[in-house]
Amino acid sequence: MIRKLKKGNILKEEFEDLITHNSLSFSKQGISIVYAPNGVGKTTISRIFNGEAGTEVIVDFDGKTYNSSDVKELFHVINDQISRNVISGTTDEYVLGENIENERKKIR
Repeated sequence: MIRKLKKGNILKEEFEDLITHNSLSFSKQGISIVYAPNGVGKTTISRIFNGEAGTEVIVDFDGKTYNSSDVKELFHVINDQISRNVISGTTDEYVLGENIENERKKIR
């Protein structure tokens, strides 16, 4: 359960004491994809889950509470081309909004 998300004054006050709409669903492989229109806060939330300076988070999971200093132990956020490469396998195996396979064909 996500109890708090904060990054400066970007998110509304309601995010500091989350009561509803405060969970993520994960696949059997442990993956959750956040997909939404531009400008609704995906990047802000990914920065919070990455423990970026100036952010605050409280997450309860499996009997442990995580905060800004240790949230990276719980999440690995893939939010750009560079961080995708830290996962084993090739980027062709991940569908993250871009058509990577076709992009590579254009380069070849």
